[in-house]
Amino acid sequence: MKKTICVFCSSSEDLDKKYYEVAEELGKKIGLQNFDLIHGAGDIGLMGVLMKSAAAAGCKVTGVVPERLNRANIVSDKHQTLVITADMKDRKEYMRSSSDVFIALPGGFGTLEELSEVITLKQLKYHSKPIIIINSYGFYDNLLKQFEVFYNQILQ
Repeated sequence: MKKTICVFCSSSEDLDKKYYEVAEELGKKIGLQNFDLIHGAGDIGLMGVLMKSAAAAGCKVTGVVPERLNRANIVSDKHQTLVITADMKDRKEYMRSSSDVFIALPGGFGTLEELSEVITLKQLKYHSKPIIIINSYGFYDNLLKQFEVFYNQILQ
């Protein structure tokens, strides 16, 4: 059965160009390796680049968006199948239950929240799915250091 990769990443268009290149490359690899992609449905920012490059590489892309964020110029069904949920809680649950692997690219507080939640749920044994943090250009260096603090001072 085909595996689905969930990618958490920024929908901002204000990031350095180098991060867009990473998102584009990841999208291509997901498509060329015959995986499906599920993401936050954004047609802009890293989400948009990821989605378009994955779709161009033959990937089935599913975008999951809460009703409130389903707006023109932010979300499009041109390169993806849209799933519209009632709210963010339902969006995250749909994405988690439909995915086999989670990947975090650079992003903001939404990405951090989604990543933290799947890490917490894995720690609590709600799932055993792989979680990958792509630390492009050291974007997550400080967060990874903080994770070490959590592990060494609290979780042991």
